[in-house]
This record gives sequence, C-alpha cells and structure tokens, in this order.
Amino acid sequence: MPTVPKLTENRIRQTPVPGVRVSTQLDPEASGYGPSAKKTTKAARDLAVKVENIALAEKQKADKIKVRDASAKMAEFENDFLFNPQTGAINKKGENSFTIPEEFNEAYNEKIEEINSSLANRTQKMAFTGIAQQYHSSIERTINKYISGERLEYDMQVTESVLENESTAAINSYENLERVALAMDRIETTIVDFSKTNGMPEEWEKAKIFDAKNKIHIGVVDNLLTKNTAAAIEYYKSNKEEINQKDLTEYELTKKINAFQKMNVYKLEDALFDKIIEGTATVDDVLSISMPVEEGGIGSKRAKVIVDKIKSQQKSKLKNALALIDGSGISEKEAITYIDLVDKLLSKDTDNFNAKQLLVDALADGVVDSEEGKNINKIKGLLADVNFNNTRGWWINRLKGLKSLFNKENLSNQELMAEIKFMLNKFPEGEEKIDELQQTVDARLRAIQTKKDSRGSEYYEGQRIAGKDRLSYIVHYVNGVPTFIPE
Repeated sequence: MPTVPKLTENRIRQTPVPGVRVSTQLDPEASGYGPSAKKTTKAARDLAVKVENIALAEKQKADKIKVRDASAKMAEFENDFLFNPQTGAINKKGENSFTIPEEFNEAYNEKIEEINSSLANRTQKMAFTGIAQQYHSSIERTINKYISGERLEYDMQVTESVLENESTAAINSYENLERVALAMDRIETTIVDFSKTNGMPEEWEKAKIFDAKNKIHIGVVDNLLTKNTAAAIEYYKSNKEEINQKDLTEYELTKKINAFQKMNVYKLEDALFDKIIEGTATVDDVLSISMPVEEGGIGSKRAKVIVDKIKSQQKSKLKNALALIDGSGISEKEAITYIDLVDKLLSKDTDNFNAKQLLVDALADGVVDSEEGKNINKIKGLLADVNFNNTRGWWINRLKGLKSLFNKENLSNQELMAEIKFMLNKFPEGEEKIDELQQTVDARLRAIQTKKDSRGSEYYEGQRIAGKDRLSYIVHYVNGVPTFIPE
C-alpha cells in the first residue's frame, strides 16, 4: 500500500494511503529479464565461448607448429653435431673423441638458449623442454656408445704399442737378460691392466701374456744364434715352458743352429778367401774368427788350415816359367794341374765359394800367382752377370775353347797353359778395349791353328762365326779344311 508522509510533531512519518492497492510484482519483459532476454544472453554467451574456443584452438595449433619447428631444429642440431662430414663428433678418433661430452653440453646449451628465445609463450617453452630432454638423452647415448668404442680401440692401440716397443727392446737387448726380464714384467702389467679395465676374460689375459712372452723368447733365441749358438740353446731350455712348441721345438732349434753355424762359417770363410785372393789377408784376420763354431767363429782347426795356406802363399815362389808364354820348364803334371784348375774354376758346376777355396789352395801351392788369382776370381764373379756374358761372352768361349783346340791339334799342355795364362793376364786391360782384346785373342788362336796346318790360318778350331743368315756357326777342321757347323 502506498504511503504518504505525515508531519508529526518534529518529524515526518510514512503513513499508508487509505483505499489504494499497489502490486509489488514487476513485468519481466519490461525489466529486461524475460524469456527473450534470457535467450539473447545465452546466445551471446555461447558465441563468446565459441569464439574463445576457436581462438584457443588456433593458439594451440600455433603452439604445436612452433614446437614442431623447435623439434626440427633439434634434429638438425643432432645431425650436424654428430654426423657433419667435416666437424661431426663421430669423425673424431681415439683420444680426440674424449672431449666430445664437454663439447656436446656446451653446444647443446647454446642451441637450447637460441631456440627458447624464439618461442612466444610458456606453453611452447614447456613443451619444448620435454622434447629437448629427449634429444639430449638420445644424443648422449650415441656419444657414450661411440666414445666407449673409440676408448677401447684407443686403449688397444696404446696397449699394442707398449707390447711392440717392449718386445723390440727386449729382442734387441738379447745379450742383456735383465732388460729382457724387465720387458716381460712391463708387458704382463700392461696386459693385466687392459684386461681389468675392459672386462676381458681371464682366458684371454693368460693367452695374451703367453703369446707376448713367446714372441720375445723366440726373438732372443734368433738373435743369440748370430753371436753364440751355445747361449741360444741354453736360453731356450731355461724358458722352454714359456715358448710355444708349435713355433719352435728343441729339435727344430738344433737343426736351425746347425744350419746357422754352417752358413756363418761359409760367410766368414768367403770374406776371408776374398782377402787371401786379393793378397790382403793376415794371420790376425784368421785369428779374429778362430773362436769355436758355437760362439760364432770358424773353429781353431779350420783357422789353422787357413793360416798355413796364407803362410805358404807368402813363402811360395812361382817358377819363372809361369810368367813365360811358351811354358818351357813346366812339367806335364804341373801344366795339367793348372789347366784342370782353370777349367774347373770357370765351370758352371763350381759355385763361387768353392771356386774361391780352389783358388786359395792354388795360391798356397804356387799354381797361380796373386794377380792371376785376382783375375780368375773377378771373372768367376762376373759369369752370373747377363750383361757381362752379352758383351764378353766371346772371350769366355775362347778361353774355354782353348782346351778343345789343343786337344784337336795335339799341342802340348805346356803351351795350352801358357795361352790360358796369357788370356787371363790380358783380361783386365781388355775390359776397357774390348775390340783390341778380341783381335789379340783371335790372332793368337789363329796362330795356334796354323802352327800345325798353315791352310787354316784364317780360322781356328772351335771359333764361333756369325753367318750371313744371322745364324751362329762353329768352325771345325776336317783334313786341314775349315767347315762351319750351325751352333
């Protein structure tokens, strides 16, 4: 009910107006809260939500794209850091690979900072953080696996280097057994350390140590053979338990020692024979190698024989007839001995060493003189030279042909000996003037031919001649007339 103000005493009171009724309920439509208003509000709210959802979806899409871009950059970083052909981590070998972890952490942090600075909001950065951690773990596993392999490879290289260097030092120090023992200790320590570090089986460790020691023992034995074969066999027996019998048995070592002793004696005597033939050998030269064969010498008995030969050579006085051309004063036996000696020396069946032995004996017996011996030794050494045979082969054939020529013409052995000595003494100067030597030799051989039959003055028995058809022919006399037989 409406009221009206009423003045009472000193104040105004509200008094309902009599007979008037007023409704206290408002019209919802009039006040803006009716059904239509509600519909409008809901529509607006729905639209706002829809717009907000669209914006949120677009933002999420944008965030995802940005995160994918960041992930792509991390994949690019991984490929470049690990596999770049020039700077990639897996291109680093051995000890150079050991710095990769530090380099990776530094490069990774720089890349993360770079990518984070390009991200627009916390959502993108949080999503990228998880992806970055995955890449970090993946790259780190790759690096650790690679370094592990490189470390093992490097460790193996270092270990093998120690084994090789110590083995070489021990083998070269074969006369210093303390150094050999020190090398053995160092090698065993190195192998044990490698084995423990890399988790190698005990069987591998033992086999590796055995092989390394076996290598040193065999090397020491081989070197001792060059100095003292008795010491070699003693060392072998002392270390037999550490030597692989498949590599070297005591029986094989004995055979090896015998062969080595023979070869060593051969080399020592061969060098000594050269000196004797050259006339420079002394008794002291022989005494210096007169120690027992087991100790690297030729033995006292051999040495005494050679010393006697040197003394005989020094005392020997060749007969004057040996320097003459006609061979007068030479006995038939002496001439035959000389001819057979030269024939044997220049034969293919006599090797250089045996030829030297024959020459040394001949020098000692006075069969040949020093200069003659030098020439024969030089010629013998040259016979194996193809170039020598191509350019001087005719001279050797003439020399060898002398014997058949003299036998054919029934000339004396003394004369044959004189002609051989003449040709041998002509050889040194003839080496420089081949044509003159050939003319001289051919002239003397023709002279020998005509001595028995003047009809054969143009050729001589056994002479080799080149025909017009480019074939070689051998001259053979029949009833004083030269005939030409194809060679």
